[in-house]
Amino acid sequence: MLPQEKQRTKATQLLNLLALHALGEKELSTTQIAAIKIFIGKFLPDMKAVEMSGPEGQPLLQSVEVVFRGTDGH
Repeated sequence: MLPQEKQRTKATQLLNLLALHALGEKELSTTQIAAIKIFIGKFLPDMKAVEMSGPEGQPLLQSVEVVFRGTDGH
């Protein structure tokens, strides 16, 4: 197993521990929870809200092109 795969496996195991703790099935100390959070933070992106805007803070303009085709592909 590659080092990166080992780290992903460990992160998965730690996520499972946190899930068990959240469900009241596993007791973890505050220190253990903090350490798990730091370790997992290195592999999973933090799901923070991201605001996107256009030039000079203006709204982004989006366009969608819809093409209808017949059953013969034309």
